[in-house]
Amino acid sequence: MRLFGSRRLIARALTTDDDPSRPPQDPDAVYDLIVTRRDEVLLRAATELHRERGADDLVVAVVWGAGHMPGLIKGLWALGYRVQDAHWLTVFSLHHDHEAPPRPPGRGTA
Repeated sequence: MRLFGSRRLIARALTTDDDPSRPPQDPDAVYDLIVTRRDEVLLRAATELHRERGADDLVVAVVWGAGHMPGLIKGLWALGYRVQDAHWLTVFSLHHDHEAPPRPPGRGTA
């Protein structure tokens, strides 16, 4: 199994601070860090996996938020991959056990 991610990347740029003398985080910079730069990390790893194992019959799980899928699909499309099927899979939930997690409209369960 191969794991990769960028928690350190996010942690370096974001802080939790209730000091009112500090300026608030720039939302565009936060988006760039959480979405754009994480997408870049994911695409580098996907490209490396494609180069090393592209001829093999593999099943690859990407445990990344749904907001990252457009960037990933664009990158995989450039490598010659095409979407054939998709399933919604809840890997973990931030809800209490007695609460059902929300589902996007029109999506089934996998």
